Amino acid sequence: MHKKGEIIFIEDDLDDRELFEEAYKELAIPNRLVIFKNGREAYEYFNNMKKSLFLIISDINMPGMSGIQLRDKMQQVGEMNLRTIPFLLLTNGTSPQNILYSYSHSVQGFFRKPSTYPELKNLLQKIYTYWTNVTEATFSNLPPE
Repeated sequence: MHKKGEIIFIEDDLDDRELFEEAYKELAIPNRLVIFKNGREAYEYFNNMKKSLFLIISDINMPGMSGIQLRDKMQQVGEMNLRTIPFLLLTNGTSPQNILYSYSHSVQGFFRKPSTYPELKNLLQKIYTYWTNVTEATFSNLPPE
């Protein structure tokens, strides 16, 4: 099964971006991958795009705008369709406070960055498989009130 839309990856560390992109290519995921180095760049893209998004995966700790700040801004300011895109955090910053705050702000997944490339590839495959099999509730198929 394949769901349309771009997959967005937001990460300030160049090595992590390169490893993620390599794993993505090896897994032959058919969705277009768009990579940003910070939350501000990603938010600008979201608000100026005409394409559909499938999934957003973001680091937490980034200069300028953290992953959590990006999600908060999407929830407060973003268009309704932007608010419904699955938003996942992939980070080393797994403090209990970050985890609790993230889930209380509508983050759909919180993952610790794997320490090896095979683990990263395995996690990416699991994330993709899970989200391609989730049944979506869209605003166009809600029953009338």
